[in-house]
Amino acid sequence: MNHNHARRLLWGIGATTLLVMAIPAAAQGLPEGKGKEQFERVCRNCHPLDIATRARHDKDGWTGVVEDMVARGAQGKQDDMKQVVEYLTTNFGPNNPIGTSTSRAPVTPAPAPAATPKVDESASQPGDAAHGKALYASNGCSGCHQIGQSGSRVGPDLTEIGGNRSYTELQQAIVAPDQEVLPENRSARVVLKDGTTVTGRLLNQDGFSVQLIDSKEQLRSFLRSDLREYTILTKGLMPSYGNKLSPSDVADLSKYLASLKGDSKP
Repeated sequence: MNHNHARRLLWGIGATTLLVMAIPAAAQGLPEGKGKEQFERVCRNCHPLDIATRARHDKDGWTGVVEDMVARGAQGKQDDMKQVVEYLTTNFGPNNPIGTSTSRAPVTPAPAPAATPKVDESASQPGDAAHGKALYASNGCSGCHQIGQSGSRVGPDLTEIGGNRSYTELQQAIVAPDQEVLPENRSARVVLKDGTTVTGRLLNQDGFSVQLIDSKEQLRSFLRSDLREYTILTKGLMPSYGNKLSPSDVADLSKYLASLKGDSKP
């Protein structure tokens, strides 16, 4: 069997496995417990929520599954991913027979409570959003970030950042951006066999290739077989502004970023 045929065979087996796993379990609710909220929030964009009822893994197994999800673009904080692993291990571990879990949701769920209006936490925080917008422009943030149709795609899109990150998290990202780099914002470095080095934001990876967006906003795809080195960077590419902006300026910039919800012009 040649290499290309083996690759196609493995791809076909993987695709068939994913297709079978994607068939929802028969009307079984997810068990309650710590980590359920994170599991629903992180995983529901790509999978039926009862997909886990068709698999049983120990903690190492579920850790590998979640790490693969992150590599394929699942979005969430590191703590969220840990909670997901714990939830899956507890409720869908090797000691839970298929079709059961440590606790069952009621067959007929109670009516959902009336939605509580989401409080805009940033409204009570200090800062001048108008001045923050000016700081965003004067500090060249658009050279890496995009808001709406304006700016660069090198860094994370900030169009809806205020709906995804809290005011406090945004402050922290401005003064200490490497303290917590979200999985979807990771950078990577590849070194080709001829010594050429390319660094950029990691878009996707699989067993055969790696896709990045480089500093010139070029989408780059590399076969792993052509690489001498491939490293996911533990630090982001954004510099700290803790020594460049005053505390009041940081508050103003945070206020502006927190106001970006994707429903208004930047």
